[in-house]
This record gives sequence, C-alpha cells and structure tokens, in this order.
Amino acid sequence: MCVSKTSGGSVIMLITVDCGTTNMRLRLYRSDADCNIISAPLDETKYKTGVRDAVRVHSDNVLKETLALGIREILERNSLTESDIEAVVCSGTLSSHVGIYHIHHVVMPTALCDTAAHSELVRMPEVCGIPILFIPGVKGTGDIMHTEVMSGEECELYGIADRMGSDGAFTLLLPGSYNKIISVNGNGEIELICSSISGELTAAVSENTLLRRAVPSPVIRVIIPEMLKWGAEFASEWGLSPAMSKVWVLQRLGKDQDEAGNFLMGAILEGDMRLMSALPKDQPVYVGGSSPLRELFLEMLDIYGIKATGVDPEVARIAPNIGAVKVYREYKKQHGLI
Repeated sequence: MCVSKTSGGSVIMLITVDCGTTNMRLRLYRSDADCNIISAPLDETKYKTGVRDAVRVHSDNVLKETLALGIREILERNSLTESDIEAVVCSGTLSSHVGIYHIHHVVMPTALCDTAAHSELVRMPEVCGIPILFIPGVKGTGDIMHTEVMSGEECELYGIADRMGSDGAFTLLLPGSYNKIISVNGNGEIELICSSISGELTAAVSENTLLRRAVPSPVIRVIIPEMLKWGAEFASEWGLSPAMSKVWVLQRLGKDQDEAGNFLMGAILEGDMRLMSALPKDQPVYVGGSSPLRELFLEMLDIYGIKATGVDPEVARIAPNIGAVKVYREYKKQHGLI
C-alpha cells in the first residue's frame, strides 16, 4: 500500500514526469492524503530524451525505456518499491500523438477540471507496475490567430496560479525555445495561447550566421535596457531582418558584444511585446522561466509599460509538477477516490 503514516498524518508518494521535445525529467514527491505536495522534490533525474527521439527512430520504445529506467533509478536510490508509489503523473508530450499514450488535446476555453476530466489513468506493464496518469495538452481552434497547441505548459500554469494565489484572470508568459503567452479569463479558463519561436530564432541567428562574431555566447550575459529598447524600436519601425543586419554595424559605432546582444534580443522580442500589448491591461501578468530569460522579459515588459511579476525561481522550477499533481488530485475527486 502506498499510504504511510507520519506524525503529520497520511503520506502519499508520487513520481511526476515532465517530458518535452528533447528532455524527460522525473521527480519524487511526498504529498498528503488529499494529494497536496508537502515537500520539495525528494529526488529527481533528467534524461536528454524526448519525443524528437521517438520521431527520429519511428518508435515510442525509446520513451518507454527511458521512463522505465528513470522510475527504477528513483526507486532504487530511495530504497522504495513500486508498491510505495501511488501513481506516476505524466505531463507534457508523452500524451501527444508522438508520445507513448495519445490523448487528444482539450479544446479551449478549458480549466483545470476539464484537463482532469480528459486525463486517463492506465496500466503500462512494459514501463512499470505503478498506475500512470497521462495528462492531455490544450489547443485552440478557429482562425490562424487562435489555432495553437501546448503540451505541458497548462500544468505549469496551474502550478504557478496555485503558488501565486491567482484564482481570477491573469496572463502568463513562459520564456523558452518557444515562448508561450497564455491568457486566463475570470473563470480560471485558458482562453488564448500565443506562441513565438524567439528562442529558436535567437539560437539560429547567433550560432549559424555571421552575427555569431558580433554577439556573445550566451547572447545575454548582462541586461542593458537602453540597447534592448533601441533594438525593439528599430525592429518596430524598419522590420526584424533589417534590425538584425544592424547588429553587425554596431561595433563600428563603438558598441561592444554585450550591447550588440541586447540590441539583437530587443529586435527579436519586439513581436512578443506587440502580442503582450494587445492582451487585456487590467489583469496581473506573471513571467515564469529561469534566469536570465525571466529577467530579460521583465525588462522588456517594463520598456513597453506593462507591469509584471516574476515567478519565484523555485516555484518556476517545480511548477509543472505542482500543476500535474493538482490535476491528479482533481482526477481522483471526479472519480470518487478522495
């Protein structure tokens, strides 16, 4: 039985899994009987395996094998057996059409209760003997602006909303290779997703063009607000491609690599800021992610006159797991298990 007794009452052990395009991360948590996480991660392990690997070899076996390995390693390191774990809770791309258990994305507007209602608790003996909850992603349909998908960011949002104490409308910006801007309405429903490839574009330009000699690696080592603003203003007036071409010119104007890197990022993120400026102004804005991207986006938002709050780094780190466990808790409630 996976429930044990401590001086604080019943304790449940859970393993969370967050899988994306290139990485899979597993964490071990202790929660109370109502599935509220009551500790920092007790253990974690990460593998450079994601759905891209499954697509490359045309088989989901690589994902199943990595997941099985991660579960075994966590159990062994913590002197646990499968019977000590109530469930493995999976968010991200493992439930996508290129994952290991396909569940269709939930159509917006959607709230945590809808995500839980579409989640599925299954047995997968080729992976482990522990029940596995697969959580679906979220998608928008309609015109080109509203047609979007996300897998995993919904759990990150649920976790951040919980820790930030937000139960109404808000906007969440999640920086990364693919930036996500997510708008939540007053009913707590995800109603709009906007994506950009700013991170991928930055990597491509700074690593595979002549600009690699003009900017530092990483592109942002220090934040220089006036250069961010200059780059954004130039891109807004003349376009992104002309703005990027001016990065090479900056050294002739006496600017160093860090200043050039900030100009480049200001130009690239100008489109993201335009999206942010079009969203409702009367609701809180939170910025997740890790440093230095979180600080970079906070500075850019400030330049555009948008007040935002950075999510605590530790909260941002484990938010996908907090949200996934909240979905698991709601799933159990809907099925009369708690």
